[in-house]
Amino acid sequence: MTDTIPTDNSYSKGSEWRKWDLHVHTPASFYFNGTKKLREMSAEEKTAEIKLFIDTVNKSDVAVFCLMDYWTFDWYLELQEYVAINTDELKKTVFPGMELRIESPTDYRLNIHVILSDKLSKQELIDFKSELNIRSIDKKLSNDALIRFAKTLDESKAGKHGYANPATLDDEKLLQLGSQTAEITQDSLGKAFKHIPVDTGYIILPYDTSDGLLNLNWEDHPHADNYFMQSAHIFETRDQRNIDLINGIKTNENKKFFENFYKTLGNQAKPCISGSDAHKYSDYGKYPSNRITWIKADPTFEGLKQIIFEPKERIKIQEANPDTDFDKPLFTSIQIVEEIKILDDPNSELSFSKTELPLNRGLVSIIGGRGQGKSMLINFLGHGFGKEINQKLQTKIQLSDNFQVEWKQGAEATPKTFTLGTQKDLPFTFIYQSKIKEIADDNEVLKKEIIDILNGAGFQKPPTKIDEIQVKETIQKYWNLNDWLEQIDESGKKINDKDAIAKKIASIKDIIKLVSEGSNKELLEFFVFGIELINNKTEENNKLRKLRDKIVEVRDSLNEELFIYDGIPPIDTSAQQKRIWQLYRRNFKDIKQTELDNKKIKEQDFKDYKGDLSQLLSNLINYQKEITELEEKLKTIDANIAELDKTKLKLNEIIKEQLTVLSEEATAISEIWKRKIFDNPERGESENKLIKKILADKNINIEGTIFFNIGAFYIAAERLIDGRSLKPKSKEKIFELLKLGNDSIANDALNYTIEQLEAIREESNGCFYAGSENDIFKIFIDPTIKNRYVQVVANITVDGKNLNELSAGQKGTVYLCLKLATQLFTGPIVFDQPEDDLDNDFITNQLIDLFKEIKKYRQVIIVSHNANLVVNADSEQIIIANNTDEKLSYESGSLENEKINHDICRILEGGQRAFEKRRDKYMYNKK
Repeated sequence: MTDTIPTDNSYSKGSEWRKWDLHVHTPASFYFNGTKKLREMSAEEKTAEIKLFIDTVNKSDVAVFCLMDYWTFDWYLELQEYVAINTDELKKTVFPGMELRIESPTDYRLNIHVILSDKLSKQELIDFKSELNIRSIDKKLSNDALIRFAKTLDESKAGKHGYANPATLDDEKLLQLGSQTAEITQDSLGKAFKHIPVDTGYIILPYDTSDGLLNLNWEDHPHADNYFMQSAHIFETRDQRNIDLINGIKTNENKKFFENFYKTLGNQAKPCISGSDAHKYSDYGKYPSNRITWIKADPTFEGLKQIIFEPKERIKIQEANPDTDFDKPLFTSIQIVEEIKILDDPNSELSFSKTELPLNRGLVSIIGGRGQGKSMLINFLGHGFGKEINQKLQTKIQLSDNFQVEWKQGAEATPKTFTLGTQKDLPFTFIYQSKIKEIADDNEVLKKEIIDILNGAGFQKPPTKIDEIQVKETIQKYWNLNDWLEQIDESGKKINDKDAIAKKIASIKDIIKLVSEGSNKELLEFFVFGIELINNKTEENNKLRKLRDKIVEVRDSLNEELFIYDGIPPIDTSAQQKRIWQLYRRNFKDIKQTELDNKKIKEQDFKDYKGDLSQLLSNLINYQKEITELEEKLKTIDANIAELDKTKLKLNEIIKEQLTVLSEEATAISEIWKRKIFDNPERGESENKLIKKILADKNINIEGTIFFNIGAFYIAAERLIDGRSLKPKSKEKIFELLKLGNDSIANDALNYTIEQLEAIREESNGCFYAGSENDIFKIFIDPTIKNRYVQVVANITVDGKNLNELSAGQKGTVYLCLKLATQLFTGPIVFDQPEDDLDNDFITNQLIDLFKEIKKYRQVIIVSHNANLVVNADSEQIIIANNTDEKLSYESGSLENEKINHDICRILEGGQRAFEKRRDKYMYNKK
C-alpha cells in the first residue's frame, strides 16, 4: 500500500457531514460524454483531461468521489501517476472503483461495483483486477479478454446490443461489445478481495438502480439472493422504503416481511448510498431526484469504513445537509489566544498553551491520562459561564480574556465570541465531576434537583388564592375576636358575656317597670318629697337649736354688763325661746310622721327593691341610658360573634384550599411528567421515542404525591403542648390528645375544621399553652408551620422501587436520565467523567446508545476515561489532552483518524478491547 494520492488527515473538527459521490465515470468509461475516450488520447491530451478532471472535482461541493468506470482502473491509475508528481493540485479525495456485471440467475446482467482504498498501490489494483475472471472463457479480466469474449458471440447476440457481426468489428468496437455483455464469476470476485489487505475494499450492490438486485427472483433463486445480499457491504438505492429495510429499520410498511428480509441480509444492517452515475463532468455531484449521499466522517477510506459499522448513523440519503435536520445551539470553538496561567496559586505554574480547538456539533470526547488537563479545560469553560463547578477549584481558577469561546445559537445565527475574563451566561448544562454522586448521596438534594428539572420542563405550581400574610392576618383576627369575647373583669367574670348583659338589661327594665306601674310613681314622688321634707325639717331644727343657743349666749352676756348699772332691768328672751321650742317640736313631729309614712311605702309598696329607693326615681334616665349602652354592646358582641363565625368559615376555606392546592400541585407534577416529559404531543415522533427510551428502559416514573411527615408534625405539635398537664408527653399521647387515628393521621390532620380544633382545645384540660402565639391551631393552619410537615413531592420510582431502595449509582442514573430527558432539546451538555457516578450496567447497556441518540439533538461534550463510552458511542470528535511541563495543550480529530485511534488505545484502559468489542461496527486497525 502507498499514499500515492495524498489526502488531508488533519480534520481536527472530527467527523462532519459531507457530500460523497461514490459513482462517477471518467473518459475510461465507454459511455462517457464530452471528450475522447481514454484509449484514444495522446499523452498531452491525457494530461489536459486529467487537469480538467481535477479542476472539476476541486470546484465541486462534493468531498469524496469514487471512479466507477466499467471494467477498469485505467483512469484512476493515470490520475495516480499525475498526482504523484503534481502533489498539490488534487484537493479532494478520490477512490478507485469499478463497475462490473456478475454471473447471476437473472434475465439481465446483474450490476455490481467495487470500491477500494486510495491507499492501495498501483500493483495492488492491478492484482485485484487480474483476479477477476470472465465467465465462459475463464480468462482474467483485461481489455484483451473482453475483446476475446466479444469474438465468441454470434451475430444475433451482437445485433441484440446494436453491433454488427463480431467478425467484422475492430478491437475498439469489440471492447465495447465485450464490456456490454461480459460477466465475471462470483468465485473470482471473492478471490480478488483476498489479494488486497483486509478492509481496503468493499462490494457495492445496486438494489433498485440500474440492473440492480431488486429484480432477482428470490423465490426461484434463494441461494443467489442470499449470496448477493450477504456478500454486499453497501447497497445503492434511492428509495427510502428500501433504505429502511437495508438499514434494519422496521416500519409499518415493511413489518410483515421485515424479519425475513433482515435474515437474508445476514441479520446485519447495511449502509446505502446514492451516486450521481455521472457520465460527464458537468453531472458530477448531481444526484437523481436530489437523493444526495451525506456521510459523517473524515473524507478518507477510514472514514468510509464508518458507514459499514454505523450504517444508520453515519450516512444519510437526502437533499439537505443532515446538520439542518435539527437546529441546535452549540459551542463552535475554543481559542486560547495566548498562554494563560490557570490557577490563582503562587505555587502552581499550570497554564493553557496557545490553542485553537474547533468543536464538533455532535459528541465530543476529551481524553487524557491523569493530570493531563482533560477536566481542566471544561471546568474553566464552565466557570467562565457561571456554572457550578467543584468548590475547591472554583476558588482557584482565574479567568482570562485570552480564553475565547465561539457560540452559535442556531444555523442561521451569527456566531458570537465570548472572552472569559469575566463570567458570562449561556444556556448549556454543565455537570462537574462527582456532582451526580453528591446529589445521589442525599435524597433531599436529589428530590430538590428533580423538582428543578421538572421546573425546567415547564412545571409551575398551580395558582392559589392563599396569601400567607392574609392567612396569618386571618388567624390573628380570629384570636383578636376570640380574646375580646373571652375578656374577664377582676372578679373573673366575662366582660363581653352576651347572656350576662342580656340579663342585666332585663333587670334594669324590671326596675323601670317597677317605677312605672300604677301609683308607684306618685308614691315614689311622695317618698322623695318626704325625704326632702325630713331633710329640710331636720336642717331647720338644727338652725333653731343653734339660734336658741345663740340667743341664750347673747342674753347672758348682755345681762352681765347690764347688771353693773343700777336700775337697768335684765333682758328676757323667754318669749323667743318658747316660740323656738314650739317651732322645733312641730318640725320634729312632722319628721317622725314622714319617716313613718316613708317606711310604710318602702316596706309595703317597694318591699322587693333592695336599692336606694330615694334615688330610684332620679336614676330613671340613667337606667334608660345604661340600657341603650348595653344594647349597643350587645350589638357589638353579636357583630363580633358573626365576624368570628365568618373568620372561622374563612379559616375552614383556607384549610380546604390548602389541601386543594396540594392536590392540584401533585396532579400538576404527574401531568408534567406524562404530557411534557414522557410523551409530549408538541414534540416530534422521533424525539418522543428517544425520551421514552431514556425513561422507559429504566422504568422510571414520577408521580406527584402529598407527603405528610409524621415526625416533623410531632415536633411542631410537641412544642405547643404543656408537658406538665400531659404525662407522658409521648407521640402516642399527643396524637391521642389531637384525636388523630393511627391509620389516618395525615387525612385527619389535613381535613380538620376550626370547630373540631376548638372542641379538641376545650377538652384538653389545660394541656395546650395559653395565648394565640402558642395555640395548637397554628400547626394545622399557619403555612410557615404546616409547610414543615406537609409538602408535595415528586415520588420517583424505578422498576417499582423508591429512591430509598436504590444504590447511589442507580440514583445517579435516575437523575441523569431525567436531566437528559427534560433538557434533551436545549443547549449543549458538558459532562465531566459520567462513568464515575453512574451504574456501570447503565453505561454499558444504555448510556452509550443514549449518547448516540442525544447527540442528534444537542451537542454533547464529555470528559471520559471509559473506552467503551468514547468508542462505542461513536464520538464525532476526540480531543487529546497533554501536559508537558505544566503546560496544557490539546489536539483533536475523529475516531477514524489513525493517530487518534492509536492514542485512544494508548491512553484509555481497555481501549483496544473496546474497538475489538465493536468489531462488527468498527474494525480496530492494529497497525
